[in-house]
Amino acid sequence: MVCKVDPSFAGLCGLCTSKVLVRTKNTNKTIAFFGKCNQPLDVKTVGSLLYIRKKQTAHKKRIFIREYTLEEIPEKIDPDIWLASVSVFNYERYPDIHMRNTDIVARLAKVLNALGTACVEEIALMYFEMAACPDIRLNSNKTILCFTKLLALSNISVSVIQWLGACYDFSQCPNNILLGLYASPNITSLECLNVLNFTGVYGLCVTNLANLKDLNCQLLKNKQVAGALMLKGIRHIMVSREIAQAISEKSWKELMIRLFLWNTIFPIQRPIHIGSLWLIVDTARELEMLQKYQMFTTPHISVHELYITNTLAQTLLFPQVLTSMLGWVSGNLKELTRLTVLPTFNITLELKEIIRAQTPIYMKTLPTLQAIRIGCHTIPIHNPSSPAPSNLITIPNKTILSTISQFDPRAPLAQSESSLIQSNPDLPSSC
Repeated sequence: MVCKVDPSFAGLCGLCTSKVLVRTKNTNKTIAFFGKCNQPLDVKTVGSLLYIRKKQTAHKKRIFIREYTLEEIPEKIDPDIWLASVSVFNYERYPDIHMRNTDIVARLAKVLNALGTACVEEIALMYFEMAACPDIRLNSNKTILCFTKLLALSNISVSVIQWLGACYDFSQCPNNILLGLYASPNITSLECLNVLNFTGVYGLCVTNLANLKDLNCQLLKNKQVAGALMLKGIRHIMVSREIAQAISEKSWKELMIRLFLWNTIFPIQRPIHIGSLWLIVDTARELEMLQKYQMFTTPHISVHELYITNTLAQTLLFPQVLTSMLGWVSGNLKELTRLTVLPTFNITLELKEIIRAQTPIYMKTLPTLQAIRIGCHTIPIHNPSSPAPSNLITIPNKTILSTISQFDPRAPLAQSESSLIQSNPDLPSSC
């Protein structure tokens, strides 16, 4: 194959169309632009010229926007360049150096327009917290942005999200994209996401929004979140009947939710399937909900894997607490194959002895259960076809439940409510 470019390009032989990009008028400026981020572009030198490799091996590129002048940002970058992950930061990488803090939105607009000509899988916009966002548009029409795996918005204000929606169209992003909203105390409602014009996403991850009041957004209301919903690090919020119904009527591949939200959204169980359920105990009251639970109806929600995690400081995991958790599980879920209590509890000596002795547990309503893990420890499941040992723990057990009702769950707990705090995600691989 003959490439119709400058003669020096012939030195690349068969690499010219498969591994590197044809040089354009934007090549040098593209290389210089990424040369100022944490990892420069992978290039190939031929003679006196540099050629950009199509697929970049350095996966996470961090652009610190205050370190660029408006003129240093290219109008376009070479098309067909593949970037796995790009984070755009609005803060000082070197606090001792005076950074440019004007024209931030204009620079962000230019960066997004340039990235729109490349193949970008994941992008994160971080620390754009302006209370009032200037109406800066580089085009009269909305610019189409098509990121393929993740759009993460962290420490961002409502005004910046509104600006994004006014200037950019995300409707052509594939439906398997993950939309993440993190650590943004300015946001009180998910309704602000409507302006982004997503037609569908695989997952919606909402983390550590301290002042969030409701979950009202078109993506949830119209059941446009296909596979994963993750809600953590949020306080008590209002859930409308419409949103609760939309969430509780569909099956999920992944669902992460606080216990109080579970009780709010799933008071009437519908026959749905959840692949992986992450249940978060965030307050002493939620722990008490688990411990005082009594089973009244046959569960209709099928869960493949269940993870129970706890964010309260110094929570003691007594045998009674564990059995009450298992009672809640057997009364709410069916067809469970694996149950894991994450190592966020302090295991008491009594429970350690049960684990050491490999005391088996029999859960009559969950015959499919294969394993119970407490942190890194495994508790055996009793096979009902085998003789029952004398120390067998049976769930549910009315004697155990009546004992639990006398147990004060607040004694070993911290009195203040705790929330999940996730360090600011630089493109979190998962929620």
